[in-house]
Amino acid sequence: MCPKQLQLHGSSQGTRHDFRRIVRYIEEKKIRPPVGGVYKLSDFHRAQADFIAKDFVGKLVVVPDAVSDFAATR
Repeated sequence: MCPKQLQLHGSSQGTRHDFRRIVRYIEEKKIRPPVGGVYKLSDFHRAQADFIAKDFVGKLVVVPDAVSDFAATR
Protein backbone atom coordinates (compact mmCIF):
# COMPACT_ATOMS: atom_id res chain seq x y z
CA MET A 1 0.00 0.00 0.00
CA CYS A 2 2.96 2.34 0.47
CA PRO A 3 3.82 2.89 -3.22
CA LYS A 4 0.44 4.54 -3.76
CA GLN A 5 0.32 6.09 -0.26
CA LEU A 6 -2.89 4.20 0.54
CA GLN A 7 -4.24 3.59 4.01
CA LEU A 8 -6.49 0.74 5.05
CA HIS A 9 -9.16 1.46 7.66
CA GLY A 10 -11.85 -0.87 8.88
CA SER A 11 -14.50 -1.36 11.50
CA SER A 12 -16.89 -4.10 12.50
CA GLN A 13 -19.30 -1.80 14.33
CA GLY A 14 -21.42 1.19 13.42
CA THR A 15 -22.50 2.61 10.08
CA ARG A 16 -20.34 3.98 7.27
CA HIS A 17 -21.35 7.47 8.36
CA ASP A 18 -20.20 6.72 11.92
CA PHE A 19 -16.90 5.36 10.62
CA ARG A 20 -16.25 8.41 8.42
CA ARG A 21 -17.02 10.71 11.34
CA ILE A 22 -14.63 8.83 13.65
CA VAL A 23 -11.85 8.92 11.03
CA ARG A 24 -12.40 12.67 10.64
CA TYR A 25 -12.17 13.15 14.43
CA ILE A 26 -8.91 11.20 14.48
CA GLU A 27 -7.51 13.25 11.59
CA GLU A 28 -8.55 16.47 13.35
CA LYS A 29 -6.96 15.14 16.57
CA LYS A 30 -10.26 15.51 18.44
CA ILE A 31 -9.88 11.94 19.66
CA ARG A 32 -6.87 9.69 20.02
CA PRO A 33 -7.48 5.97 19.69
CA PRO A 34 -5.65 3.79 22.23
CA VAL A 35 -2.68 2.08 20.58
CA GLY A 36 -1.11 -0.66 22.66
CA GLY A 37 1.85 -1.17 20.37
CA VAL A 38 3.24 -0.63 16.89
CA TYR A 39 5.18 -3.49 15.33
CA LYS A 40 7.06 -3.90 12.07
CA LEU A 41 5.76 -6.73 9.93
CA SER A 42 9.04 -8.58 10.46
CA ASP A 43 8.29 -8.48 14.22
CA PHE A 44 4.79 -9.89 13.80
CA HIS A 45 5.68 -12.80 16.09
CA ARG A 46 6.18 -10.30 18.96
CA ALA A 47 2.80 -8.68 18.27
CA GLN A 48 1.17 -12.09 18.22
CA ALA A 49 2.88 -13.13 21.47
CA ASP A 50 1.75 -9.90 23.19
CA PHE A 51 -1.78 -10.43 21.85
CA ILE A 52 -1.93 -14.00 23.14
CA ALA A 53 -0.48 -12.94 26.52
CA LYS A 54 -2.93 -10.00 26.68
CA ASP A 55 0.14 -7.83 27.31
CA PHE A 56 -1.28 -4.58 25.90
CA VAL A 57 -3.97 -1.93 26.33
CA GLY A 58 -5.63 -0.67 23.14
CA LYS A 59 -5.06 -1.91 19.61
CA LEU A 60 -1.93 -3.49 18.20
CA VAL A 61 -0.78 -2.01 14.88
CA VAL A 62 1.41 -3.86 12.38
CA VAL A 63 3.12 -1.75 9.70
CA PRO A 64 5.25 -2.72 6.69
CA ASP A 65 8.99 -2.78 7.41
CA ALA A 66 9.52 -0.03 4.81
CA VAL A 67 7.41 2.46 6.75
CA SER A 68 9.92 4.68 8.51
CA ASP A 69 7.44 7.10 10.12
CA PHE A 70 6.41 4.52 12.71
CA ALA A 71 8.72 3.41 15.47
CA ALA A 72 8.18 0.05 17.09
CA THR A 73 6.96 0.71 20.62
CA ARG A 74 7.34 -2.77 22.06
